[in-house]
Amino acid sequence: MAFFQALIEVRDLPKFHIFHTGIKKGEAGGYTKYKTAIEALDVKYGKIHRQFDQILLVGDNDDDPDKRFANIQEHVEGALQIRPQKVRQFVIRKSPDLQIKIMMLPWDNRPGNLETLCYDPAKEADSWMRDKVNDFRSAVKADEWHDSRSKEMWLRSYLAAKCKDNPFVPLFDVFDKYSKLNLIPLKSKHFDNVCKELLTFA
Repeated sequence: MAFFQALIEVRDLPKFHIFHTGIKKGEAGGYTKYKTAIEALDVKYGKIHRQFDQILLVGDNDDDPDKRFANIQEHVEGALQIRPQKVRQFVIRKSPDLQIKIMMLPWDNRPGNLETLCYDPAKEADSWMRDKVNDFRSAVKADEWHDSRSKEMWLRSYLAAKCKDNPFVPLFDVFDKYSKLNLIPLKSKHFDNVCKELLTFA
C-alpha cells in the first residue's frame, strides 16, 4: 500500500483508491485475504459498482506464479462470480458493469515479490553500499540461494545497513516514514512496467 502511494506521488500518476487486504494500516494482508477484502468494500462503500467500475488487484508471485495467480482468480470468482483468465487482462462483469484486472509482482510469470522488484532500484541508490552488501552476500554464500531469496536477503541487509536507527525497518516504512531517504528510488526504470500498467488502468 505504501509502495503504491509513494510511486503514484513520485511519478505523478493518476490518483487511485488504494486498499490492502489487511484490516489496519501496515498490517500484513496476504494471498489468503483477497475475497474478504473485496467483500469488505461492499461494507465500507456500499455496493462496489456504485463507487468503482474498475478494480486492479496486485499480488506477489512468490515461488509459484501459476499457483499464486490461480489463488487470486479463485478469490475474485468467490466474491464477484467472475474469473480473470490472464494476468493484466480485464474481465468484465455485466449488469452492473465492473472490470477486474490482476497484476502480479515482480512481473507476470516471474518468481518473486515486491521485495525482488525493489532489488535492482535499491542497488542503484548507493554504489558504495551496493558493493559492500554484495561482498557480504557472497561471503555468507547467500548468492548461491534461490534467486528471489538471494535478492530478498540482499535487500534486507542493505536496508538494515542504511537505517541505523531501525535496522529491522519494514518495507512499509521505507516508502512511508523513510521516504525522503530515497532508499529505493521510485524513478528507477525497473518500476516503469508497473507505472505503465497503472496508466493503462487509469
